[in-house]
Amino acid sequence: MARFVAIRLAQAIAIVFLVASLTFILIHIAPGDPTRSLTEAPSVPPDVRAQLRTNFGLDRPLLEQYARYIGNLATGDLGYSFAEHRGVGAAILERVPNTLLLTVAGVLIAFGLGVPIGALQGWRAGSKTDHTLTVTSLFFYSLPVFWLGIMLQLGLGLGIGILPVSGAIDPVTHDSLPWIGRVWDRLAHLLLPAITLGLVGAAAFARFQRSATLDAVLQDFVRTARGKGLAERVILFRHTLRAALLPTITLFGLTFPILLSGAVLVETVFSWPGMGRLIVDSIASRDYYVVIGTAIVSASMVVLGNLLADVLYWVADPRTRPSA
Repeated sequence: MARFVAIRLAQAIAIVFLVASLTFILIHIAPGDPTRSLTEAPSVPPDVRAQLRTNFGLDRPLLEQYARYIGNLATGDLGYSFAEHRGVGAAILERVPNTLLLTVAGVLIAFGLGVPIGALQGWRAGSKTDHTLTVTSLFFYSLPVFWLGIMLQLGLGLGIGILPVSGAIDPVTHDSLPWIGRVWDRLAHLLLPAITLGLVGAAAFARFQRSATLDAVLQDFVRTARGKGLAERVILFRHTLRAALLPTITLFGLTFPILLSGAVLVETVFSWPGMGRLIVDSIASRDYYVVIGTAIVSASMVVLGNLLADVLYWVADPRTRPSA
């Protein structure tokens, strides 16, 4: 197990390095300059702009800038944010917990809804229940995530008024609330964006789980279990669902990056103070090192999500384990 995880971690480090290198090159050859936001005033003389570029090393050859950045990156230095006027690591660290909270909540909702719905569809294939759930899952799967978020804002937030529609906390009352009130305040703000991510992900899980369950139902061990007189509920949960979960675990690793990219739109719609908004703002202002830093963190989340899926698959299916 330790060797398995070590190999996957080594591969993950290589992938993150490639992402950092590619993002560095692309952002530097794109039009724009990170010092533009600092020198947009017409009164700023050209020599001041040139001095700023020199101070930040932007006038050096691209290869030299790359070598310097990789060297700093090896020591844990992600660079300086021109827009935030502080280190990139501090700017990202402030927002990563909110993005992780939103993404993990979305994955849990997607997995918690999609797997049982898909299993029920596969177990009752061809029934009215199957047809109804198929249409419903396809409906949510076809919706743009930002549009679904806006509709939930209008319906559950502004229409019924039961949930807040923006932010991560209530900035006026949060600090004065007791601890249980602060927990509920954060949870209430989390629900709408997490449901937005989770519903779209659940639709994908349900479709995949239905196919996996249909395949598992036809296996010999299911017929054997029925021949032994086991109850249908026992056959479904103890035998069929476990076998059908294996391909869904693989999908779990692939869905994590999809939900992470969707979080960029959801954070914008709900004004959620996470990495998504930071990415959008940094791209607009050509804040080089924030763009690269967020790409590194996002890539790290993606490869860790896939590593988790590999480990879960390794645990769930003994056949995938290397022989001693």
